[in-house]
Amino acid sequence: MVVKVITVVLELVLSIGYAAEPAALRVLTYNLRYINPGDKGDRTWAARRDLVGEMIVKDRPDIIGLQEALRPMLDDLGELAPGFVEIGSGREDGVAQGEKEEWRLWNVIIHRPTIIESSIS
Repeated sequence: MVVKVITVVLELVLSIGYAAEPAALRVLTYNLRYINPGDKGDRTWAARRDLVGEMIVKDRPDIIGLQEALRPMLDDLGELAPGFVEIGSGREDGVAQGEKEEWRLWNVIIHRPTIIESSIS
């Protein structure tokens, strides 16, 4: 799965590099910081999620690399900043499991579907 993700991203970057006209590609990377039960106040995901969603909407990236995402966090971002498709998997089993079953940590790339489609066609 990781090799497939890297291949798709490289195809995307190379296809943009050879375009007749330069195309802007907006890329964002963000470490979401997993939901830690010990977090208090503005460190909680509930306190941060709207800010992250607003930043994604405002910055209008085409591709986003997310680290330390839990499935509920990805679901929240899907509602707050719709229009993205996920490429990625859980870090433990390559499907949905994280290091510990209850964590289900994901490192994932989300992208606007038109960006990847245009690079493959």
